[in-house]
Amino acid sequence: MCSKTVEAVFNALSSNALLSDAKVIRDFPSIKQDMPLEVPIVSVGLGGASLQPGGEAAILSNDNALGTVEVKISICSPKSKAGNEAISLLDRVLSALSSVLSSVEAQIVDIEEIKYSSSLGCLLIPLSLKITNIKPFS
Repeated sequence: MCSKTVEAVFNALSSNALLSDAKVIRDFPSIKQDMPLEVPIVSVGLGGASLQPGGEAAILSNDNALGTVEVKISICSPKSKAGNEAISLLDRVLSALSSVLSSVEAQIVDIEEIKYSSSLGCLLIPLSLKITNIKPFS
């Protein structure tokens, strides 16, 4: 349930031409990134998950169980690109997510303010996407 959902969001972003100037990566990559950042990075990872048994059954493996997955997305725009570029990248990420958003029950839960990360040398916009009513055992 979790890995398939995160992978679907990752694929929707990494294959979208709107983000061709950005590097789309999985959260906690095993390779080091350039510091300070020189190209925009969009990272995708698991923010959390919950599972609720369906109907009157007390077990989670029944056919009526539903899950919720929170996918966290971090948009990192190099400081040299300034705030307007970070906002443009956010707009393009949201447009690229439209295919995922139209095919599932999903909502953007939180888009935080743009912050400067001195450790990354970038402007950072964290957001989370909550995808609900997932059938984990189908």
